[in-house]
Amino acid sequence: STESTTKDLILTIGNGGNAALKNLATVFSRNEFFRISNLPDSILVGGSADVTVRFDPSAAGSITAQLTIMSNDPIHPSVVVALSGTGVAPAPPQEANVSVDQTLILYDSLAVGSTNVKSVVLSNNGDASADVAISPQTSDGFSISSSDASFILAPHSSRSVLITFTPTAPLGSYGVFTIIWGPESKTITVNCIGTGLAAILNVVNPSLSFGQVQKGQNSVKEAEFRNIGNIDLHLSATFAGSGAGFLLNPSSLTIAPGATAVIQITFAPATVNSFSETVSVQYNGGFGTVSLTGNGTPAPPVNISFVTISSAVVNKSVNSGETIQFPPNTAVTFTATVENAISVGWTRIYNSSPLEEVTQPIPGSSTSLSLSDPFAGSTGVVKFQCMAQGSTGAVIFTVTLQRISL
Repeated sequence: STESTTKDLILTIGNGGNAALKNLATVFSRNEFFRISNLPDSILVGGSADVTVRFDPSAAGSITAQLTIMSNDPIHPSVVVALSGTGVAPAPPQEANVSVDQTLILYDSLAVGSTNVKSVVLSNNGDASADVAISPQTSDGFSISSSDASFILAPHSSRSVLITFTPTAPLGSYGVFTIIWGPESKTITVNCIGTGLAAILNVVNPSLSFGQVQKGQNSVKEAEFRNIGNIDLHLSATFAGSGAGFLLNPSSLTIAPGATAVIQITFAPATVNSFSETVSVQYNGGFGTVSLTGNGTPAPPVNISFVTISSAVVNKSVNSGETIQFPPNTAVTFTATVENAISVGWTRIYNSSPLEEVTQPIPGSSTSLSLSDPFAGSTGVVKFQCMAQGSTGAVIFTVTLQRISL
Protein backbone atom coordinates (compact mmCIF):
# COMPACT_ATOMS: atom_id res chain seq x y z
CA SER A 1 0.00 0.00 0.00
CA THR A 2 1.14 3.57 -0.53
CA GLU A 3 1.40 6.25 2.08
CA SER A 4 -1.91 8.01 2.73
CA THR A 5 -3.82 5.05 1.18
CA THR A 6 -5.09 1.75 2.65
CA LYS A 7 -5.51 -1.83 1.55
CA ASP A 8 -8.15 -4.26 2.83
CA LEU A 9 -7.95 -8.07 3.03
CA ILE A 10 -10.80 -10.43 3.93
CA LEU A 11 -10.19 -12.90 6.77
CA THR A 12 -12.73 -15.73 7.17
CA ILE A 13 -13.39 -17.08 10.67
CA GLY A 14 -15.22 -20.45 10.74
CA ASN A 15 -16.91 -22.45 13.55
CA GLY A 16 -16.21 -26.19 13.12
CA GLY A 17 -17.33 -27.08 16.67
CA ASN A 18 -20.64 -28.20 18.15
CA ALA A 19 -21.48 -25.00 19.98
CA ALA A 20 -21.73 -21.37 19.07
CA LEU A 21 -18.44 -19.49 18.88
CA LYS A 22 -18.71 -16.50 21.19
CA ASN A 23 -16.75 -13.80 22.94
CA LEU A 24 -14.79 -12.96 19.81
CA ALA A 25 -12.09 -10.31 20.31
CA THR A 26 -8.92 -9.25 18.49
CA VAL A 27 -5.59 -7.73 19.42
CA PHE A 28 -2.98 -6.33 17.00
CA SER A 29 0.67 -6.26 17.93
CA ARG A 30 0.98 -3.06 15.90
CA ASN A 31 -2.37 -1.47 15.87
CA GLU A 32 -0.99 1.79 14.42
CA PHE A 33 -0.82 0.05 11.04
CA PHE A 34 -3.67 -2.50 11.18
CA ARG A 35 -7.30 -2.53 12.23
CA ILE A 36 -10.24 -4.89 11.87
CA SER A 37 -13.89 -4.36 11.10
CA ASN A 38 -17.08 -6.44 10.77
CA LEU A 39 -16.10 -8.74 13.69
CA PRO A 40 -19.34 -10.52 14.79
CA ASP A 41 -20.33 -11.19 18.39
CA SER A 42 -20.81 -14.91 17.69
CA ILE A 43 -20.70 -17.51 14.94
CA LEU A 44 -23.20 -20.37 14.84
CA VAL A 45 -22.22 -24.00 14.59
CA GLY A 46 -20.96 -24.74 11.09
CA GLY A 47 -21.05 -21.06 10.20
CA SER A 48 -18.38 -18.52 9.24
CA ALA A 49 -17.88 -14.78 9.12
CA ASP A 50 -15.77 -12.57 6.85
CA VAL A 51 -13.97 -9.79 8.63
CA THR A 52 -11.97 -6.99 7.03
CA VAL A 53 -8.36 -6.43 8.01
CA ARG A 54 -7.11 -3.02 6.84
CA PHE A 55 -3.45 -2.14 6.31
CA ASP A 56 -2.89 1.61 6.75
CA PRO A 57 0.85 2.46 6.58
CA SER A 58 2.03 5.89 7.62
CA ALA A 59 5.54 5.51 6.21
CA ALA A 60 7.32 3.67 3.46
CA GLY A 61 8.92 0.30 4.26
CA SER A 62 8.19 -3.32 5.21
CA ILE A 63 5.88 -3.80 8.23
CA THR A 64 5.01 -7.07 10.07
CA ALA A 65 2.51 -7.65 12.87
CA GLN A 66 0.38 -10.30 14.56
CA LEU A 67 -3.37 -10.47 14.86
CA THR A 68 -4.59 -12.48 17.85
CA ILE A 69 -8.21 -13.67 17.68
CA MET A 70 -9.70 -14.75 21.00
CA SER A 71 -12.95 -16.68 21.61
CA ASN A 72 -14.68 -19.25 23.81
CA ASP A 73 -13.08 -22.06 21.83
CA PRO A 74 -11.94 -24.47 24.59
CA ILE A 75 -9.22 -26.01 22.44
CA HIS A 76 -7.93 -22.86 20.71
CA PRO A 77 -8.92 -19.97 22.91
CA SER A 78 -6.61 -17.74 20.84
CA VAL A 79 -5.43 -17.96 17.27
CA VAL A 80 -2.51 -15.87 15.92
CA VAL A 81 -2.51 -14.63 12.32
CA ALA A 82 0.75 -13.25 10.93
CA LEU A 83 0.36 -10.00 9.01
CA SER A 84 2.82 -8.26 6.71
CA GLY A 85 2.71 -5.38 4.27
CA THR A 86 4.92 -2.85 2.61
CA GLY A 87 4.31 0.87 2.72
CA VAL A 88 5.21 2.51 -0.56
CA ALA A 89 5.85 6.22 -0.95
CA PRO A 90 3.07 7.73 -3.05
CA ALA A 91 3.90 8.63 -6.65
CA PRO A 92 4.31 12.36 -7.13
CA PRO A 93 1.24 14.02 -8.60
CA GLN A 94 1.24 14.57 -12.35
CA GLU A 95 1.85 18.25 -13.12
CA ALA A 96 2.56 20.37 -16.15
CA ASN A 97 5.76 22.40 -16.33
CA VAL A 98 5.71 25.04 -19.07
CA SER A 99 8.74 27.12 -20.04
CA VAL A 100 9.83 29.31 -23.01
CA ASP A 101 13.09 29.43 -24.92
CA GLN A 102 13.33 33.24 -24.63
CA THR A 103 11.62 36.06 -22.78
CA LEU A 104 13.05 38.94 -24.87
CA ILE A 105 12.67 39.04 -28.66
CA LEU A 106 14.59 41.73 -30.56
CA TYR A 107 13.42 42.61 -34.07
CA ASP A 108 15.49 44.30 -36.77
CA SER A 109 14.53 47.87 -37.66
CA LEU A 110 11.76 47.65 -40.21
CA ALA A 111 10.06 49.95 -42.71
CA VAL A 112 6.65 51.12 -41.56
CA GLY A 113 3.93 48.89 -43.00
CA SER A 114 6.18 45.88 -43.63
CA THR A 115 6.29 42.79 -41.41
CA ASN A 116 8.80 40.57 -39.65
CA VAL A 117 7.91 37.30 -37.93
CA LYS A 118 9.78 35.65 -35.08
CA SER A 119 8.83 32.78 -32.80
CA VAL A 120 8.91 31.84 -29.15
CA VAL A 121 8.97 28.11 -28.33
CA LEU A 122 6.81 26.87 -25.45
CA SER A 123 7.82 23.52 -23.91
CA ASN A 124 5.91 21.36 -21.44
CA ASN A 125 8.43 19.24 -19.54
CA GLY A 126 5.82 17.99 -17.07
CA ASP A 127 3.70 14.83 -16.94
CA ALA A 128 0.32 16.52 -17.39
CA SER A 129 -1.22 18.54 -20.19
CA ALA A 130 -1.33 22.30 -19.76
CA ASP A 131 -4.05 24.70 -20.85
CA VAL A 132 -2.22 27.71 -22.31
CA ALA A 133 -3.60 31.19 -23.04
CA ILE A 134 -1.54 34.03 -24.53
CA SER A 135 -2.72 37.63 -24.43
CA PRO A 136 -1.02 40.93 -25.36
CA GLN A 137 -0.64 43.40 -22.52
CA THR A 138 0.95 46.03 -24.79
CA SER A 139 0.85 45.26 -28.50
CA ASP A 140 2.22 48.42 -30.25
CA GLY A 141 2.54 46.71 -33.63
CA PHE A 142 3.06 43.15 -32.34
CA SER A 143 0.46 40.40 -32.80
CA ILE A 144 -0.13 36.64 -32.70
CA SER A 145 -2.59 34.54 -34.68
CA SER A 146 -5.91 33.56 -33.12
CA SER A 147 -4.89 29.88 -33.22
CA ASP A 148 -1.96 30.66 -30.92
CA ALA A 149 -4.05 32.60 -28.42
CA SER A 150 -5.34 29.46 -26.66
CA PHE A 151 -4.30 25.80 -26.91
CA ILE A 152 -3.46 22.64 -24.94
CA LEU A 153 0.19 21.69 -24.63
CA ALA A 154 0.65 17.94 -24.18
CA PRO A 155 3.22 16.50 -21.73
CA HIS A 156 6.79 16.46 -23.01
CA SER A 157 5.93 18.46 -26.13
CA SER A 158 6.75 21.86 -27.61
CA ARG A 159 4.98 24.43 -29.74
CA SER A 160 6.25 27.47 -31.66
CA VAL A 161 4.15 30.61 -31.35
CA LEU A 162 4.68 33.17 -34.11
CA ILE A 163 4.80 36.85 -33.13
CA THR A 164 4.49 39.31 -36.03
CA PHE A 165 5.90 42.84 -35.89
CA THR A 166 4.22 45.38 -38.21
CA PRO A 167 5.36 48.90 -37.27
CA THR A 168 2.84 51.68 -37.84
CA ALA A 169 5.06 54.68 -37.07
CA PRO A 170 8.76 55.60 -37.23
CA LEU A 171 9.27 54.95 -33.55
CA GLY A 172 10.58 52.36 -31.16
CA SER A 173 7.88 49.77 -30.40
CA TYR A 174 7.45 47.66 -27.27
CA GLY A 175 5.15 44.67 -26.92
CA VAL A 176 4.40 42.52 -23.87
CA PHE A 177 2.71 39.11 -24.08
CA THR A 178 1.56 37.21 -20.99
CA ILE A 179 1.45 33.40 -21.14
CA ILE A 180 -0.98 31.92 -18.59
CA TRP A 181 -0.86 28.15 -18.04
CA GLY A 182 -2.01 25.42 -15.68
CA PRO A 183 -4.78 25.24 -13.08
CA GLU A 184 -2.93 27.69 -10.86
CA SER A 185 -2.75 30.26 -13.70
CA LYS A 186 1.00 30.55 -13.61
CA THR A 187 2.41 33.28 -15.88
CA ILE A 188 5.39 33.86 -18.14
CA THR A 189 6.09 37.28 -19.69
CA VAL A 190 7.62 37.66 -23.15
CA ASN A 191 8.86 41.13 -24.18
CA CYS A 192 9.22 42.25 -27.82
CA ILE A 193 11.23 45.26 -29.03
CA GLY A 194 11.45 46.69 -32.55
CA THR A 195 11.75 49.98 -34.44
CA GLY A 196 9.67 51.26 -37.34
CA LEU A 197 11.50 53.17 -40.08
CA ALA A 198 9.96 55.85 -42.31
CA ALA A 199 10.61 59.18 -43.93
CA ILE A 200 7.81 61.63 -43.12
CA LEU A 201 7.47 64.88 -45.05
CA ASN A 202 6.33 68.11 -43.43
CA VAL A 203 5.62 70.81 -46.02
CA VAL A 204 6.39 73.94 -44.01
CA ASN A 205 4.73 76.37 -46.44
CA PRO A 206 2.11 74.47 -48.47
CA SER A 207 1.10 77.59 -50.41
CA LEU A 208 3.14 80.44 -51.91
CA SER A 209 1.72 83.69 -53.28
CA PHE A 210 4.00 85.79 -55.48
CA GLY A 211 1.59 88.70 -55.72
CA GLN A 212 2.10 91.22 -58.54
CA VAL A 213 5.16 90.72 -60.77
CA GLN A 214 5.80 92.75 -63.92
CA LYS A 215 5.87 90.93 -67.20
CA GLY A 216 9.49 90.18 -68.03
CA GLN A 217 10.57 90.41 -64.37
CA ASN A 218 10.74 87.61 -61.80
CA SER A 219 10.27 86.89 -58.13
CA VAL A 220 11.87 84.05 -56.15
CA LYS A 221 10.43 82.31 -53.09
CA GLU A 222 11.48 79.19 -51.18
CA ALA A 223 9.35 76.12 -50.54
CA GLU A 224 10.59 74.58 -47.30
CA PHE A 225 10.45 70.85 -46.54
CA ARG A 226 11.26 69.09 -43.26
CA ASN A 227 11.89 65.38 -42.64
CA ILE A 228 10.25 64.44 -39.35
CA GLY A 229 10.91 60.72 -39.90
CA ASN A 230 13.93 58.64 -38.88
CA ILE A 231 15.49 57.73 -42.26
CA ASP A 232 16.67 59.83 -45.22
CA LEU A 233 13.86 61.36 -47.26
CA HIS A 234 14.33 61.35 -51.05
CA LEU A 235 12.12 63.98 -52.68
CA SER A 236 11.26 64.70 -56.30
CA ALA A 237 9.21 67.77 -57.30
CA THR A 238 7.33 68.33 -60.57
CA PHE A 239 4.56 70.61 -61.75
CA ALA A 240 1.11 69.08 -61.83
CA GLY A 241 0.25 71.31 -64.81
CA SER A 242 2.29 72.88 -67.59
CA GLY A 243 4.40 74.90 -65.17
CA ALA A 244 3.97 78.03 -67.31
CA GLY A 245 5.45 81.04 -65.55
CA PHE A 246 7.23 79.02 -62.85
CA LEU A 247 10.64 77.37 -62.45
CA LEU A 248 11.94 74.86 -59.85
CA ASN A 249 15.52 74.70 -58.62
CA PRO A 250 16.46 72.05 -57.69
CA SER A 251 13.78 69.53 -58.55
CA SER A 252 15.06 66.81 -56.21
CA LEU A 253 16.38 66.72 -52.64
CA THR A 254 17.67 64.30 -50.04
CA ILE A 255 16.78 65.36 -46.50
CA ALA A 256 18.32 63.73 -43.43
CA PRO A 257 16.11 62.88 -40.42
CA GLY A 258 15.22 66.05 -38.53
CA ALA A 259 16.69 68.31 -41.24
CA THR A 260 15.13 70.96 -43.48
CA ALA A 261 15.80 71.78 -47.15
CA VAL A 262 14.35 74.23 -49.67
CA ILE A 263 13.45 74.37 -53.34
CA GLN A 264 13.64 77.81 -54.95
CA ILE A 265 10.57 78.61 -57.02
CA THR A 266 10.82 81.45 -59.53
CA PHE A 267 7.77 83.24 -60.88
CA ALA A 268 8.59 84.90 -64.23
CA PRO A 269 5.39 85.86 -66.05
CA ALA A 270 5.75 86.15 -69.81
CA THR A 271 2.24 87.52 -70.22
CA VAL A 272 -0.15 89.78 -68.36
CA ASN A 273 -2.31 87.19 -66.68
CA SER A 274 -3.17 85.36 -63.46
CA PHE A 275 -1.10 82.25 -62.86
CA SER A 276 -1.72 79.25 -60.62
CA GLU A 277 0.12 75.95 -60.40
CA THR A 278 0.63 73.01 -58.06
CA VAL A 279 3.99 71.48 -57.22
CA SER A 280 3.59 67.72 -56.77
CA VAL A 281 6.12 66.28 -54.35
CA GLN A 282 6.80 62.54 -54.38
CA TYR A 283 9.00 60.95 -51.72
CA ASN A 284 9.83 57.57 -50.22
CA GLY A 285 6.84 57.49 -47.96
CA GLY A 286 4.08 59.38 -49.73
CA PHE A 287 3.47 62.68 -51.42
CA GLY A 288 2.78 66.34 -50.72
CA THR A 289 1.83 69.50 -52.60
CA VAL A 290 2.66 73.20 -52.72
CA SER A 291 0.15 75.54 -54.37
CA LEU A 292 1.49 78.55 -56.29
CA THR A 293 -0.28 81.76 -57.34
CA GLY A 294 0.90 84.99 -58.96
CA ASN A 295 -0.22 87.79 -61.26
CA GLY A 296 1.69 89.04 -64.28
CA THR A 297 1.28 92.80 -64.64
CA PRO A 298 2.15 95.11 -67.56
CA ALA A 299 5.69 96.45 -67.63
CA PRO A 300 5.88 100.28 -67.61
CA PRO A 301 7.23 101.86 -70.80
CA VAL A 302 10.90 102.70 -71.07
CA ASN A 303 11.66 106.41 -70.99
CA ILE A 304 14.69 108.70 -71.24
CA SER A 305 13.61 111.48 -68.94
CA PHE A 306 16.40 113.94 -69.74
CA VAL A 307 19.94 114.28 -71.07
CA THR A 308 22.51 116.78 -69.88
CA ILE A 309 25.62 118.04 -71.66
CA SER A 310 28.59 119.20 -69.64
CA SER A 311 31.69 120.95 -70.98
CA ALA A 312 33.86 124.02 -70.53
CA VAL A 313 31.62 125.99 -72.87
CA VAL A 314 28.16 124.36 -72.63
CA ASN A 315 26.35 123.04 -69.56
CA LYS A 316 22.66 122.42 -70.00
CA SER A 317 19.82 119.96 -70.34
CA VAL A 318 18.92 119.24 -73.93
CA ASN A 319 15.89 117.99 -75.78
CA SER A 320 15.88 115.07 -78.16
CA GLY A 321 16.62 116.30 -81.69
CA GLU A 322 18.25 119.51 -80.45
CA THR A 323 21.39 120.84 -82.21
CA ILE A 324 24.12 122.39 -80.09
CA GLN A 325 26.84 124.70 -81.42
CA PHE A 326 30.09 123.25 -80.08
CA PRO A 327 33.77 124.02 -80.62
CA PRO A 328 36.30 121.33 -81.61
CA ASN A 329 38.93 119.89 -79.30
CA THR A 330 36.72 120.47 -76.28
CA ALA A 331 35.94 117.67 -73.83
CA VAL A 332 32.26 116.91 -73.34
CA THR A 333 30.14 114.57 -71.19
CA PHE A 334 26.62 113.43 -72.04
CA THR A 335 24.55 111.98 -69.19
CA ALA A 336 21.18 110.29 -69.78
CA THR A 337 18.70 109.43 -67.04
CA VAL A 338 16.34 106.60 -67.98
CA GLU A 339 13.35 104.80 -66.48
CA ASN A 340 12.31 101.14 -66.78
CA ALA A 341 15.22 100.27 -69.04
CA ILE A 342 16.76 96.86 -69.42
CA SER A 343 19.89 98.30 -71.07
CA VAL A 344 21.22 101.69 -72.16
CA GLY A 345 23.97 102.56 -74.68
CA TRP A 346 25.39 105.39 -76.82
CA THR A 347 26.13 105.53 -80.55
CA ARG A 348 28.06 108.28 -82.44
CA ILE A 349 27.04 109.04 -86.03
CA TYR A 350 29.22 111.03 -88.39
CA ASN A 351 27.43 113.00 -91.04
CA SER A 352 28.98 110.89 -93.76
CA SER A 353 30.10 107.76 -91.84
CA PRO A 354 28.32 104.54 -90.81
CA LEU A 355 27.11 104.06 -87.27
CA GLU A 356 29.77 103.70 -84.61
CA GLU A 357 28.85 102.22 -81.23
CA VAL A 358 30.70 104.25 -78.67
CA THR A 359 29.57 102.31 -75.56
CA GLN A 360 28.20 98.80 -75.18
CA PRO A 361 24.62 98.68 -73.88
CA ILE A 362 24.62 98.07 -70.14
CA PRO A 363 21.80 97.47 -67.64
CA GLY A 364 21.00 100.44 -65.49
CA SER A 365 19.00 103.57 -64.96
CA SER A 366 21.60 106.05 -66.25
CA THR A 367 24.55 106.19 -68.59
CA SER A 368 27.28 108.70 -69.33
CA LEU A 369 29.45 109.28 -72.37
CA SER A 370 32.66 111.32 -71.99
CA LEU A 371 34.78 112.31 -75.00
CA SER A 372 37.91 114.48 -75.23
CA ASP A 373 36.87 115.60 -78.73
CA PRO A 374 33.31 114.72 -79.78
CA PHE A 375 34.15 115.47 -83.44
CA ALA A 376 37.17 113.15 -83.54
CA GLY A 377 38.50 114.83 -86.66
CA SER A 378 35.14 115.42 -88.31
CA THR A 379 34.72 118.88 -89.82
CA GLY A 380 30.94 118.91 -89.85
CA VAL A 381 28.02 117.59 -87.86
CA VAL A 382 28.14 114.72 -85.34
CA LYS A 383 25.04 113.05 -83.91
CA PHE A 384 24.90 111.17 -80.61
CA GLN A 385 22.11 108.67 -80.00
CA CYS A 386 21.20 107.25 -76.59
CA MET A 387 19.13 104.05 -76.92
CA ALA A 388 17.23 102.68 -73.91
CA GLN A 389 15.83 99.17 -74.35
CA GLY A 390 12.85 98.14 -72.22
CA SER A 391 10.60 95.11 -72.05
CA THR A 392 7.96 96.97 -74.07
CA GLY A 393 10.32 98.38 -76.70
CA ALA A 394 13.08 100.95 -77.12
CA VAL A 395 13.37 104.74 -77.21
CA ILE A 396 16.11 106.83 -78.83
CA PHE A 397 17.29 110.24 -77.72
CA THR A 398 19.35 112.21 -80.32
CA VAL A 399 21.65 115.19 -79.74
CA THR A 400 23.48 116.88 -82.64
CA LEU A 401 26.70 118.85 -82.25
CA GLN A 402 27.40 121.49 -84.93
CA ARG A 403 31.11 122.31 -85.17
CA ILE A 404 31.97 125.96 -84.83
CA SER A 405 35.21 127.89 -84.83
CA LEU A 406 36.23 129.96 -81.86
